[in-house]
This record gives sequence, structure tokens and C-alpha cells, in this order.
Amino acid sequence: MGKKNRGDAPADRRKPWQVWKYLKNYKFNSILFRNFIIIVLLVVLPNLLVSLVYHTNMKKIVQEEISDVNLNALHRSSDALETAMREMKTFSYNLALDQDTQAFIFAEKEELIETGLATRLYDNIKFYTLMYDYVDSIYIYSEKTDIVIYNGTVVDLGNVKDDTWLSVYRELGDDYVIQTRQKNDKYPYFITILCPLTPGYQENMGAVVVNINVEKLGSVMGRAQGMTQTLLILDDEERLYYSSSRDILDNKSYMLEALDFVQDRQEDFSEIRMILNEEMVVSCLVSESMDWKYILLNPMSAYDEKINDLNGFMFQMIGLSLILSLLVSYILTLRSFEPVRDLMAVVDNDSVVGKRYIEDEPRSNELRYVISMVRNTQEQNSKLKMELEERLDKLNNSQLLALQSQIDPHFLYNTLDTINWLAADKLGEENEVSEMISALARLLRSALQRTSYLVTVEEELESAKQFIKILELRYQDKLKTVWDIKPEVLPCKMVKLSLQPLLENAVNHGLRSKRYEGVITISGDLIHDTVVISVEDDGVGMEEEQRRKMNDHLKEEYQFDDRHVGIRNVNQRMKLLFGEKYGVVVGPGKKHGLAVTLVFPKKIS
Repeated sequence: MGKKNRGDAPADRRKPWQVWKYLKNYKFNSILFRNFIIIVLLVVLPNLLVSLVYHTNMKKIVQEEISDVNLNALHRSSDALETAMREMKTFSYNLALDQDTQAFIFAEKEELIETGLATRLYDNIKFYTLMYDYVDSIYIYSEKTDIVIYNGTVVDLGNVKDDTWLSVYRELGDDYVIQTRQKNDKYPYFITILCPLTPGYQENMGAVVVNINVEKLGSVMGRAQGMTQTLLILDDEERLYYSSSRDILDNKSYMLEALDFVQDRQEDFSEIRMILNEEMVVSCLVSESMDWKYILLNPMSAYDEKINDLNGFMFQMIGLSLILSLLVSYILTLRSFEPVRDLMAVVDNDSVVGKRYIEDEPRSNELRYVISMVRNTQEQNSKLKMELEERLDKLNNSQLLALQSQIDPHFLYNTLDTINWLAADKLGEENEVSEMISALARLLRSALQRTSYLVTVEEELESAKQFIKILELRYQDKLKTVWDIKPEVLPCKMVKLSLQPLLENAVNHGLRSKRYEGVITISGDLIHDTVVISVEDDGVGMEEEQRRKMNDHLKEEYQFDDRHVGIRNVNQRMKLLFGEKYGVVVGPGKKHGLAVTLVFPKKIS
């Protein structure tokens, strides 16, 4: 039924539903299905990976831009604060140089009131405190008289409640000092600028103390911030003395613990981190003029709408690209499957498709060439089929003859056993005739076994020893044998019945002229991955030119003169089984005579 369906393919080969018929017939093994999967992997997956990489990079770029925007906002806030601090430094310097301030250093308390100097100093201080909202108070201190102009009054130093600036004053040099502190150890924090009073003396005679309310100063910095941003300022002791969020000030120890990673960093940075279980942009600036760190926190949720819009756009593009990729994959699959479909039709002997391609130029494209070759192959197969049927008939006859020939060895074994039994009965159990017959029977049994072409070296040596035993019984004490076989070659595989022809050649051609008197040495060794077994006699040997011709014949033609048919047979079998570089090599003996060597691999692939 399946063959019939495939044969119908050319008639409706361009109908869309034909695709589903192939999938139904061949399921997941269909070339159509596998081509589609491959094209999807080659088109869709790279497209998807590129889209994901692009989305990841875009997200990274957006995050970097958000970090930069946050850092720029922090720069604006820090610049506003430091501009205000520079103004306060200039103001404190001008106030310190004022003639009334210089006169205050040496004036007694009663003199200040009587001369109206105190009133003029009040007016100066009031002017600047009204001019700058964030200036909380201004003190003028005279160390000579221990008098302080404090909150609009002239008081002795001992009556000043806010005196935490005194410890800094006592260590004051000839330059400004900026101190962060709490007024009366209560919130809010102050930034206190101490400007020394040195009217022509090397030592300080007092100081102008300007107290800036950090919370009010935040209004100046706040104009450079966004609605969702939180500005923090840490002093040189990593204390949080300003926050634009009162909630953070109420839990400042918790916030400082969350900002622990900032404390060890002495460079400007802006990055995204998890702060108090919320993803935030954290920007940090280290002040160059003051020992402060400015930190601006901005929750990523403030950018959710923009990020969601970007993600939505990216997912739409990825979805559209996937749909287009699948459509392209489907079209490419159909186009790539058309040649396979036509080949299937030709293989099914569809005459319409086959005729169409045969009438065209065979080599006009690859498909026409393949189909023309398939048609030629079909014709040749029909001829070969007839020849095969004839050969099968001959093979059946050969098998019958082979089965019949197996009867002969069994008859020979039984006959030899009978002769051995008769010899033992007539001559006794221990006699040379029985030994020779037993050795011959074992030799024949080994030679006629048809289980394999290969045997181990150990098994081949056992067969060779049976042959040697027959020769020793025949020639009595004339023939001597030396065995020098290394143990590591015994398990290696070699061609069956390859030693016997070499031993027979050594006796018949090497020792015949010596009336079969001499020594035959059988040696075996392993050289790297090659086994070398040599049969050497001390007979008449062979001329060098004759040996050279013999080796040339062994390499090129697998044969040489008829006197060495056994060696030719062994060489030909070894080359057929092991390859061209292995076989038989003929060389001189160590003293005289001839050495015939078998060379074959240790392992057979």
C-alpha cells in the first residue's frame, strides 16, 4: 500500500497536502521532516539568538544610560551644594576682615554696647542670615575676651549652649575648617565653617563661625534632583548627616548597612544594585574640596514604563522574526525536498517522471544527472538479476560438492586411527610407527579444520611441532630443531598452516644435499607492533641475486618458480589478509644457509 502511495507522487507532486502524506507515511524518519528541523535550527535558532543578544545589549545600554543620567543629576546636586559652600566661605572671609569684626576682638563687653559695635555686628549677621535661607546662625568669637556674639546677644563663652565647635577651633590653623555636627546634639545636622581671626598676629585671636542648616540646604540641591531620587551625604567618618528622605534618616543605621559597599570605595561610580530589597541605581561622587561622599539613589521602578515599552517592542520583533523564519524554513524545506520526491518517483519506476528527465540533457543539473544514473542502474540491475539467478544455481551445486567433500577427512581420521591401533597391537604400545601415525593424525586434523583462516602463534607452533616430530622420526638423529620464541608473540594471530611450508622448504631444499643432516632454527620476536617469525636452516643457502629476484616476485606478483610453491601460497594469503606491506621475506642465514621470515601485524583491525 505504501509503495502505491509513493508511486502516485508525481501526479500531484505540487499539491500542498502531499507534504502531510509523506509525514504520515514516514513520520519522524521522513527526509522532509528532518530537513525542516535542520533548516529551523539553521535559520530560526540563530535569528532567536541574535535577537536575544541584541535585547540583552539594548537592556545593558539602557541601564548604562540610566546610570549616567543618575550620575549627571548627582553632579548637578553636588555642584549646587559646593557652590553654596564656596559662597559661605567667601562670606565668612569677608566678615572676618570687616573692620567691626576686627575691632570686636579687642573690645570689652561694655565697650561693645556703648560704642554701638555690637549693634552693627548684629545688623551684618542679620543681613546675611536673611539673604541665605540655609544659614541658621553666625557666631563671632573673641579668644582675648572670651566673648561670643551668639543668637543676637553678647554673652560670655561659658554661657554658650552650642559649643561643640570649640573642640575644632582649638585645633584651628590659619585656614578654613569645615565641620559637620549637630546643634546641641540634636537634629538637624549643621555644616559649620570656622574662619580664623588673625589681625596681623601669627596666632588666632578668634573665629567667625557660620552654621549652615543641612536640611534647608537640601532645597538648593533638590532643584537639581528628580521626584523619585533620594540624595544622601556621608561625612569623612561615614556618618549619614543628610538625606532628602526623612524615612531614611529615621532608619539611617539600616541604610548605612545596606550602603556598606560604598564605604570602601574612593572613586566615582554609578551602577545598579539591590538596596533594601529594591533594585536601585546607585551613583556616588567623592568630593574633591570636602571629605564628603554624595550618593544618589533612584529606584529602577521609575523607569519601568520605558523598560516595559522596550521589552514589548523587542518581544514583538522576536515573535515576528520567528514567524518569518518558520515561513522561510517551510518554503526552503519544500524546495529542497522536490529533488528527493522526484528521485522517489524514479526509483518506483514512474515512467512519466523518468521520461521527463531522460529527455532533458543528463548533465544540465545535478538532479537530472543522478536520475539518469539511477535509470541506467535500474537497467543494469535487471541484467545482473538474470546473471545472479544463474550463479545461484551454480552455487547450490558447489555447496552440495562441499558438503560431500567433508566426508573425506573423517574417513581419513578413522583410517589412521585403525592403522595406529593395529600397529600398537602388533608392535606394542610404545613404537615409532604409532608415534608417527598419531602425529600425522593430529597434523591433518589441525590442517583440515575450517573454523577460521587465522590461529594464534601458539596454536600454529603446536601444528609445526607435530610436523617436526614426523621429520625427526624419519631422519632419526640427523635433524635437529631449535625453538627460540618470545612469550609475547604467542597470543598474536597468524595465517593458518604458514610454518609447515617453510619447514618443508628448509628440509627439502636446504638440507637435501647434506643428506638431511643439519639444524633448523625457529625464532619469533615482537618489533614494535610487528611480529617476525623466522625459519632458518644451515644448508646450502641461495645466491644473493637469486634471493633478490625471489623477494621481488614476492612483493610484485605474489609468486616465483615452481620449486617454492608453498612459500608463494603463504605469501599470497598473508598479503590478502594483512595488506601489501606484510608477507614473506627471504634472506641469508646467520652463518650460512637460508632464512625465510614471516612478517605480520601484532593486532588485526
